[in-house]
Amino acid sequence: MDDTERQNITRRILAVLNHEKRRCTYAALAGLLGIGNQDAGRYLGSPRPEASWVVRKDTGLPTGYSPRDRDKDLLSGPEPIACPHVLQRLLEETEQHPAFHTICACSWSKWRPFPDPQSGGYLIAPFGPGVYELHNRDTDAWVLFGSSKNVACRMSSLLPVPVGAGTRNNAPKRNYVFDHLCHIDYLTKPCTTSDEARKEEQRLKAHAHHYIFPT
Repeated sequence: MDDTERQNITRRILAVLNHEKRRCTYAALAGLLGIGNQDAGRYLGSPRPEASWVVRKDTGLPTGYSPRDRDKDLLSGPEPIACPHVLQRLLEETEQHPAFHTICACSWSKWRPFPDPQSGGYLIAPFGPGVYELHNRDTDAWVLFGSSKNVACRMSSLLPVPVGAGTRNNAPKRNYVFDHLCHIDYLTKPCTTSDEARKEEQRLKAHAHHYIFPT
């Protein structure tokens, strides 16, 4: 299992935990990913309510999260799932329900390598409102985030001209993404309106200090 597979399994696990309002321990997630307990946190991303369902066994709380970073329902459910096999079963059972997929239709995509237009790569992103995040898998750094009324169009401006498009004054971002292109992954989240996308971006801005480019 490579890093991209682990990131995508973690994304699925977080979607299920949020849907079911269930916590699991870092050890349970690590066991499912086939890594050490101390490495589980790196696949969760920046502290935010969606990721707060993965917790310490002794405290029942996530490590390094302020109260505002935790889901408001975090402590309302049963004891955290501590067994990787039980977590795997919850993942499989929940993903079988059509209602779960209806809810997740407007959730975060899986992680994908950022395409290189020079090699014929193409971007898979909403052709409408939404948000996006970029991550450097080589350095494990969170690079940037943003929102747009047309995510696919906006993300095409994250590479320098003539490889990228647009006239936005964001040369440092463009150059960083281009210089590290072989290590950049991205994910997107569609939104129903531009206002919803801006609100989602504001939520990400609350953790801006975790990103190389916080604005």
